Amino acid sequence: MKKTIFFLLLVCCSVALSAQQADSLTRVVKTPETPAAAGTSQQALSINTINNIRIGYLSYDSLLHQMPEYRVMEQNMQKLRAQYAAETSYNEENFKRMFTDFLQGQKDFPQPILLKRQQDLQVELEKSLSFRNRCDSLLRQAQAEMMAPLHQKLQAAIRAVGLERDYEMILNTDAQAMPFLRPSMVEDASPYVWQKLQ
Repeated sequence: MKKTIFFLLLVCCSVALSAQQADSLTRVVKTPETPAAAGTSQQALSINTINNIRIGYLSYDSLLHQMPEYRVMEQNMQKLRAQYAAETSYNEENFKRMFTDFLQGQKDFPQPILLKRQQDLQVELEKSLSFRNRCDSLLRQAQAEMMAPLHQKLQAAIRAVGLERDYEMILNTDAQAMPFLRPSMVEDASPYVWQKLQ
C-alpha cells in the first residue's frame, strides 16, 4: 500500500513539474504581440519538436534472409527435412506392402489371421501418422532453435543502430504494415543495420 501511495505521489509530482516546464516554455516563446502570433509561435515550437524526432525503418525479413547464417540454417533444415522424408517414405512403403499382402491373402486367411492382419495394419497406420506428426513437431522445434540466435543477432544490431543514430523508434515495413512513410520524417535504417551485421 505504501509503495502504491509513493508511486502515485511520484507521478503527481512529475506531472506538476512537466506542466510547470511547459508553462515556462510557452512564456519564453510568447511575444507581446497579438494572440494569433502567440498561437503561431506555439505551433512553431511544436513543429520544431516534431522535426527533431528521428524515426528509422527497415524490412526485418529482408535483412534476416540476407544474413549468411540464414542460408546455413536453410541448408541444415533441408538436410533434416530430407532425412525425415526418407524415413517417412520408408514407413509408407512398409505400410503399402503390408496392405497389399493383406488384400491378396484376404480371401484365403482364416478369420483369426485376418483379424490379426487388420490389427497389424491399424497399428502400422497409427505409427506412421504418429511419426509424421512427431517429424513436423521436431522440424518446427529445430527451426525455432536454429533461428533464435539469428533473431538475437539481428535485434541486437537494430538496437545498436537505433541508439547510435538517435532514433525514437525503428519501424518494420514487412507485411505492408507501413504503406506510407513521409520521407522527411523517416530514414532507411537497413544499410546501417546491415553494416552492423557484417
